[in-house]
Amino acid sequence: MDLEVFFERERDRYLAQYRGFLDRQKAGCVLGSSEVKFELGGAQGVFGGVYCADFVNNDKGAEIVEFQPVKDRVNDPFMAEFGFMDIRVEAFSWDKVSLECDPQVLTAETLVEWFETWFDPYDNRLDPDAEFSECIHCAVVVDNRLTLDMGTAPIDALLTLLELYEQEGATRLLIS
Repeated sequence: MDLEVFFERERDRYLAQYRGFLDRQKAGCVLGSSEVKFELGGAQGVFGGVYCADFVNNDKGAEIVEFQPVKDRVNDPFMAEFGFMDIRVEAFSWDKVSLECDPQVLTAETLVEWFETWFDPYDNRLDPDAEFSECIHCAVVVDNRLTLDMGTAPIDALLTLLELYEQEGATRLLIS
């Protein structure tokens, strides 16, 4: 299976459900915003200590509302090649992408530029006329596993991360 086609299909499914979620949230409140970024104090493993909430209802204080997409199907595991890497893709979900590489090749320093581009903490890439912010919502690093809520990021965010793994010497990667 072609990874780009697979990722695009999964992102499109996620965004279709996310649009409906946002419509329901906006209809149910007076003051609310989607994709609101927060600094988290002491959140273990959360890269950069920052997080992007799916929706914040401000009618009675800041109430974070998390989007839980319907998982109506599970993809069959498949193998793919990406440059010099062999990639196994298992139970994939755009809002919870887990990447495991053994041995670990990415360090926090290696990940910073990628994270700042795709989380976009200072909204450098923000297009005020766009439907979404096109950013990842969260990255959590625990041992040799990186788990991402890809949020509304384009597939290029995931593809450039795979390129980074390859540049750092990864030869096998599990994505689930």
